[in-house]
Amino acid sequence: MKNNKISKQFGIYRFVTPPFFKVLFPFIRFFQTMLAWQLKGNNEIAIVKEKINLLDHSERNIYIFESTQKKITKTLLYIHGGAFVFKGNNKHFKLCQKYAKEGECRVIFIDYRLAPKFTYPIPLQDCISAYQWIVKENKNQEIIIGGDSAGGLLTIDLTIEIIKNKLPKPKALMLIYPLIDPFMTSNSMKKYTKTPMWNSKLNQKMWNLYLKNHSYSPPINQPEIAQFPLTYLETAEFDCLHDEGIIFAQKLKEHSVECIMNETLQTMHAFDHKECKITNKAVQERIKFLKK
Repeated sequence: MKNNKISKQFGIYRFVTPPFFKVLFPFIRFFQTMLAWQLKGNNEIAIVKEKINLLDHSERNIYIFESTQKKITKTLLYIHGGAFVFKGNNKHFKLCQKYAKEGECRVIFIDYRLAPKFTYPIPLQDCISAYQWIVKENKNQEIIIGGDSAGGLLTIDLTIEIIKNKLPKPKALMLIYPLIDPFMTSNSMKKYTKTPMWNSKLNQKMWNLYLKNHSYSPPINQPEIAQFPLTYLETAEFDCLHDEGIIFAQKLKEHSVECIMNETLQTMHAFDHKECKITNKAVQERIKFLKK
């Protein structure tokens, strides 16, 4: 595929692929941590950092984005992408502010532990801890879980664990170009080996780092997905993850789970890191879903 099939609205992002070498991970994370330290609220959205207890009795940060002007009745637990190795970036934080303001919900952003030091299932366990924290301190608010890319998979796996353990089920899920299949069998995975921002070669490296030697059964094979709540699922056209997102949506519909599809066109993985007309339209669809 030639990059010119991706919209020119994305500028240089059409030609960028992130560095994915273990030696660089600490430096990139340090930069991302510095950005998190600079997080500031405004007169509309307050941002508060808190620590929560994890299942192994350690602690981890969460960031709370909440309106200072409106009474909120929904909480969105947002689980960021980053191939299980990168922290949330500045664009994630800006989107969380937007979801809080325009989606009219309190947003909880979990800073889960990362591979390759912390492999499956530790990042998932951190997300479980965040969800339990929300349930415990929740004041009659509806809970939504959302995530992009690797965070989309963590959203799905978290929902499966919630159902298995009979915890209060979320009202809805918001999956943004989610990761699904460790076996990488889809046509788009075979086709998009050199696409910008993400591709199947990097995807294989990511799975190796995240799973290491752990056994893992893909969510599409889990019976709990038949009990999933209303789900919004967004895909990017020129993304190696495109087809597995479509397949997962079809599986949900086979189980009579209501699934709202948004197949964005002329887009690549992580397209929403670049603000433009296409991104703004997609983000507005997410906000429409959150407000529903």
